Amino acid sequence: MNLRRTKRPLIIGSMLCMLCRGALAATPEQLAEISASGLLYEASRNLAAENYGGALPYLTHYLERMELNEDDRVTALKQAVRFKLGKINAYLEDPFTASDYLKQYTQTLPCYQPREAWKLLALTLYESGQFEACVDAATNALSRPLPKGLPTQSKQVNYNELSKDEMAGFTARQIKRIEEEAQEAEETISQTISEEVPDAEPDYTMEELVFLNMTLAEAHSQLENWEASIEPYEFVVENALTEDRKGYAIMQLVNSLIALERFDDATDFIVELYRTPARYDIRVNMALMSAASTLSS
Repeated sequence: MNLRRTKRPLIIGSMLCMLCRGALAATPEQLAEISASGLLYEASRNLAAENYGGALPYLTHYLERMELNEDDRVTALKQAVRFKLGKINAYLEDPFTASDYLKQYTQTLPCYQPREAWKLLALTLYESGQFEACVDAATNALSRPLPKGLPTQSKQVNYNELSKDEMAGFTARQIKRIEEEAQEAEETISQTISEEVPDAEPDYTMEELVFLNMTLAEAHSQLENWEASIEPYEFVVENALTEDRKGYAIMQLVNSLIALERFDDATDFIVELYRTPARYDIRVNMALMSAASTLSS
């Protein structure tokens, strides 16, 4: 078989795919020619198609262009874009960029989704090794922060109650087209990026509370704040929904207790750990052997 002849179509096909991807990516010059609303529209189309990386240039360019605009509606839109960029970069495993956007979101008004933002910020800060900031973020999240609007913000407009004349230039055809495209997408444009006040945030589920307490405890442990790690680890031990998570929390709690020379308490939790499936984990067994060696000495 002629391998050179076989490979040639594959190489040409790959080159064509690369060219197609390059053609689809908007250049800075092309972005500059798109209106502000057009940038959000293109970002929404990419998000609806689950092309999260493709939405990034439109969203970041929107923030750059509207940086000095202080109109209330634009301010709310910029916040929605920051929150979306934080979530996208977290999903794309870029915790440094994600945490930067989430910090901006939590420190700026309006902040309509503070609980989800602080929770995700705690995660991205931990993953990027910013443990002191992670402790602050997780603590803020666990305080169950309330949404905050703009100080001068008036009653939110319900666009469903507006007449056609009040829709400011949208024709019936445009409205119909937008509605049809929205129905085809998993996320409508208004759900993706909007200046409207979202529904009230629900309280954290027990799974989310366990996650936040584990993140807080682990950040404290990384900083060797052993005493501060005890309470959140105990919360996880008492409320974890899986035995593996409970077993890991017990193991980490034992390490903190040993560091504090609370050996009797550590021994009690070692006994409890052996009642969980985590005892079969080689990492747990090695940690227990180390703990036993410390206790025996």
